[in-house]
Amino acid sequence: SAASDVYKRQVFGVLLQPLGFVLTAALFLLVSIKVLARKSWVYTVGVTIASLAIIWLIFRVVFTVLLPAGILPEAEFIQLFRNLVSGAA
Repeated sequence: SAASDVYKRQVFGVLLQPLGFVLTAALFLLVSIKVLARKSWVYTVGVTIASLAIIWLIFRVVFTVLLPAGILPEAEFIQLFRNLVSGAA
């Protein structure tokens, strides 16, 4: 329903500042997949991690869009990714 959608967006927005994009999106995806698809926890966690990795790489690394960092050490992840890519090239 429309009221439910507004509530979800408000919860996502409130959690975005303290937790950051990755953790907030992870929680959203975990709950959404578990409730809507009714799949196993292994499937749910796997899809969540894969989806977030792709979204984060595209927006943060490829397009260099700043996403709310929150409590994760995002700079260290970016440096690790760049080291892996430059070492492989």
